[in-house]
Amino acid sequence: MADKDIQERRLFEIDYYFINIFNYYFYKGRKVITSVKEIDTKNVVNIPENKTRERDVFKEAIIKTSDKNTLVLLGIENQTKVDPKMLIRNMLYDAFSYQNQTINIERSKNNGKIKLKPVITLGH
Repeated sequence: MADKDIQERRLFEIDYYFINIFNYYFYKGRKVITSVKEIDTKNVVNIPENKTRERDVFKEAIIKTSDKNTLVLLGIENQTKVDPKMLIRNMLYDAFSYQNQTINIERSKNNGKIKLKPVITLGH
């Protein structure tokens, strides 16, 4: 991971900056997301080249709209250089996040009562 990526990762690990970037991109700066909770980034993704990767920053947030609150999972992936494969990696991270949720639901005794949380990843 490039030094710039590490610096950006440290920046977005700070809740204030993490929340603000999502509010800016998705809600034109309105304070819709007000708090987040850290999630373990070691959601390991095995890719075909037998490498493992982990997300840069991954958090759980509540999006508050006028009529309801929605629990979502938000991730940020940094890149120093433009990499056309970043889109595919982000899709894999999101897919594995859904898979992990599904596994956890199946392990619980509330199969019909638990819903999947939407997963959104910003790559820049």
